[in-house]
Amino acid sequence: MHFGLGGRQCVGKTIALTNIYKLASTLLREFQFEIVASDNEKASGGGGTGKRAGGHMPELLSVSVSELQYPLMVRVKERTIV
Repeated sequence: MHFGLGGRQCVGKTIALTNIYKLASTLLREFQFEIVASDNEKASGGGGTGKRAGGHMPELLSVSVSELQYPLMVRVKERTIV
């Protein structure tokens, strides 16, 4: 996300970032995430560098998370309150 710099910075940047942080913390509190093997990973026979819960983290083509070698597949389960 790009909000600009200096005097031409987006006036809604603070509100947008607050909403992003609130959404991320709510998702992590309410749901449990598990990395699973994608179809591309199965076809290539793996290729990830770090094992995580049955799947592999795809290799990065660049430094950005959006530049993964193949899609990051996750399984989502609702957390149960004990």
